[in-house]
Amino acid sequence: MRRMGGWKLSLLLVLTLLFTLAAGTGLSLAATETMSIVSDTNTQWSADNVNYANAVACWVHPSWPQIPGATWIWRTQNTNPEEEYTAVPDGGWYFKREFSLPADAYNISGTLKITADNAYAVSLNGSSVGSDGPVDKNGPDALQWSTVEEYTLSGLKPGNNVLLIRAINFIPNPAEPTNYGTFDSNPAGLIFRLDVTYDVPLHVCIDIKPGSCPNSINANERGAIPVAILGSDTFDVSQIDVASVALEGLKIKVVGKANKLLAHFEDVNGDGYMDLVVQIADTDSSVLTGSTTATLTGKLLDGTPFKGTDSINIVPAA
Repeated sequence: MRRMGGWKLSLLLVLTLLFTLAAGTGLSLAATETMSIVSDTNTQWSADNVNYANAVACWVHPSWPQIPGATWIWRTQNTNPEEEYTAVPDGGWYFKREFSLPADAYNISGTLKITADNAYAVSLNGSSVGSDGPVDKNGPDALQWSTVEEYTLSGLKPGNNVLLIRAINFIPNPAEPTNYGTFDSNPAGLIFRLDVTYDVPLHVCIDIKPGSCPNSINANERGAIPVAILGSDTFDVSQIDVASVALEGLKIKVVGKANKLLAHFEDVNGDGYMDLVVQIADTDSSVLTGSTTATLTGKLLDGTPFKGTDSINIVPAA
């Protein structure tokens, strides 16, 4: 029998402890997701930042560094150094990559690795991130392309994001303005990789109007809408911050001088796990008009957000 190494045993014990703690408390672990955006033919280029076309995989110089998963790209496969010098706009060609993060993403962070032959300046959502080398066709070439720079990004946001890179190729020797070189002696290229990490709310199961099907809601702005947040072996409803719960913005109904929240614990589906049943105040059912689903949101006592969705059937007011 092979003996397990000490570090492997320690890692196994840590993982076992984490699993036991999660299972013992009935809490779902935070939902962390990652996304990688790399230079490839989905990147677009432009001369004027208006009319864009897809970049192409370009000829790769043997001395260029590599970034895992990313492809060296440019406007053309083989560089035309004369055109690169005479036609390039001031500040370099535009290379753009758009990507979207979930609308409910939070705790967003990212790391960008990038280099270009010969120089670049990069921005994210309109804010400068960094640059390497003068973005000027006359250079000079200080071999900026030989190293990959890494930036920590702080401007990432839910929804659409735009990574914009200005990149340029130098003339070999400004003292010889007509000596442009050849595609393999003076090539142009760009390579990058953006790794994004973010959290999304825990997804929980809910049951609007438990025991009914369809889940009909009267559009009369009176009474309350019962909603059960279902517990499980990985989700302990006792850890919910009850006051934070809302259904499409509608809060839990309160009663009495103490403004007591109408909520209680009950196993509504008989699965052996306690559920939290809340009475949502139907104060503005217009927020549900025309909808076939409704989403409940809230937070755990530790601040972790969660959400769940169920179908609804709006009954017109009499």
